[in-house]
Amino acid sequence: MADFECVRKEGMNLVIWWTSNAEADLIGEDPETVKGFPLYLRDQFQSRLGRNGRGRLWIPPQFSQEIKGIPWPEGKDETPLVRYCAKAAGIVLDVHDVPVLLGFPGVVTDLSLHQWLP
Repeated sequence: MADFECVRKEGMNLVIWWTSNAEADLIGEDPETVKGFPLYLRDQFQSRLGRNGRGRLWIPPQFSQEIKGIPWPEGKDETPLVRYCAKAAGIVLDVHDVPVLLGFPGVVTDLSLHQWLP
């Protein structure tokens, strides 16, 4: 397993929204679709749009000191969800902003790549 440093400030709860290329393209067909996103999430989504996933992680500047990367489970610890994330791309967001994703495709995980459920 890769060794990444994950540092979180007190009270900062971060999650990752993973989308495949096809899912991102579907969302990006109409720019109005993401109009309700917080500005930082909208900016990160626009940056992600049109780029290959391959497990890449978009980290908004305000979270860049809190997270340096994520641990990728391998071997027996690798799950179908981890394989999906490895082919998708993720955007780090504050857990309080997850409700804006309701009705959107993709998967939300915690920083350890476990599915996040409210």
